[in-house]
Amino acid sequence: MYDELTLTYPPLLVEGRFTPAIREQQFKEAVKKHLPFFSVEIIPDQRGTRQKMMHLQGEMANAEGILQNPEAIKAFLIEKGFIPESISITKDGNLYATHPREHLPYMHWIVRLLVHFQAFGEWLKVKYWYHDYPEE
Repeated sequence: MYDELTLTYPPLLVEGRFTPAIREQQFKEAVKKHLPFFSVEIIPDQRGTRQKMMHLQGEMANAEGILQNPEAIKAFLIEKGFIPESISITKDGNLYATHPREHLPYMHWIVRLLVHFQAFGEWLKVKYWYHDYPEE
């Protein structure tokens, strides 16, 4: 079991709520650490409800440009409530997945676990607690 990483960049940015300078810092620091970086877009639900969905996009910032163990990542995302048909992990290291509910603190927790998995090849054993994560 590895200790949790201390990151020098925000691993998750919300589309429309960050500046180009923050995105550049996120990218440069992720490249230095050979870790992924993520963004999330909050989109209206197409089913006519007032609920919004969250579209997560991630990218690996290492020389190989690939996410390790895509099948484990896909299983993890399905277990955490992502829409199975929406999950795509490309050969060039991009991840796309949609969660059917808008809940930013939950998405920050998901990204925290994904970054740890990419760094160490194991899932961080941290339970979700709503107040541990930002609303933005």
